[in-house]
Amino acid sequence: MKTTQLLLASAAMFASGIVSANTGLYIGADIALSNETELEDNGISITGDNDPGYNFVVGYDMQTHDSVKIGFEGEYRTFGDVSYYNVVTIDGDGIFLNAKPKLYAQGSNVYFAGLFGVGQMEFESSAFSGSDSSSALQYGAEIGFEFEQNLVLNAGYRAATAEFDGFDVTVSGLYAGARFKF
Repeated sequence: MKTTQLLLASAAMFASGIVSANTGLYIGADIALSNETELEDNGISITGDNDPGYNFVVGYDMQTHDSVKIGFEGEYRTFGDVSYYNVVTIDGDGIFLNAKPKLYAQGSNVYFAGLFGVGQMEFESSAFSGSDSSSALQYGAEIGFEFEQNLVLNAGYRAATAEFDGFDVTVSGLYAGARFKF
């Protein structure tokens, strides 16, 4: 009887180690390598290149299948300053709740992910006093590699869009970053 209990306890501890390696809490940061901000109104748009931006995330991965995880994360994102014709400068940031389904290549630590989020974006402009905020949607795609030592390196494309005072505002671009899994 004690041998059976010892075997079951050992198996449970071993299995919990496997589960915790595949799921759990993570933190991370990304740097926006090439953000651009587009302002559009009635079919007319202007686009400007942003200064580098960054983001911080706290998330949780759930294993749903041998090759599928779903991550849920909270994200703070700063978009970097953008200047339009050296006349108007805009600075913005956002807070998002994201879902990130990840599909792993068979037998490897490489994954491909989609990104879908909702949140709020806020912008300040040199042309107006104060700031304005609006509900926002975020979407994107990512590729990443999970090392055995709880480190994840990732790169991808992401876009966030909102409406401010009749203008459609879209911030999009490439990013790269890292995650640490607990």
